[in-house]
Amino acid sequence: GVIARYLRARHLPFGAAGAGASPAATPAPTGAAPARASVLGWLPHPVAASLAAGFTVFGIWLGLGLDGRPLGEVEPFLPPRFEDTPAGALAMAARGEEHDGLHWYQNDLDGALAAAREGGNRVFIDFTGYTCTNCRWMESNMFTIPEVAEQLERFVLARLFTDGDGEVYEDQMDYQRETFGTIALPLYVVLDGDGNTIETFLGLTRDREEFLDFLKRAL
Repeated sequence: GVIARYLRARHLPFGAAGAGASPAATPAPTGAAPARASVLGWLPHPVAASLAAGFTVFGIWLGLGLDGRPLGEVEPFLPPRFEDTPAGALAMAARGEEHDGLHWYQNDLDGALAAAREGGNRVFIDFTGYTCTNCRWMESNMFTIPEVAEQLERFVLARLFTDGDGEVYEDQMDYQRETFGTIALPLYVVLDGDGNTIETFLGLTRDREEFLDFLKRAL
């Protein structure tokens, strides 16, 4: 009957459990290894092993970014580095520090134009945003290409954020909209020392040659 099937399922002989008696526990086999819980235990063994290996490789790859190496496609979705935060941008502007090996005038177009006039150079403007993932991709993956970095070094570089809180960011967004007809990011502009527009480049590109052509035309 039902009880017999239940007891057989519990590995007990029929009649071994009477009224008020507790079913005897099945003893573990001598020398058996204790059961181990695993967060991936619900998966078939080959799948769990593959996932574990994948997580390990991904963790090592992310760890490489701790020493400042770019992380490629993942970089735009990570929290911004200190120099790409409002406080970091202000600190860099005050100290005149470099970013990725290039000297940038952070939120200081007047300073960049003055330096360009003094040195007879042109100004490359990176209109960017603290929350702009396409901007982060370009800065982490395009600007760091050796041939591109070599061309950028020939300009006076200005990085203008337009999505922060405060008058400086509003003024920079107004300047972008009124001068170039867009507030889309990223926008790259080359000016002469007097502020006249030489070339513009709107948006993200993964084509190194396309971006290099833009920079070379603007020199």
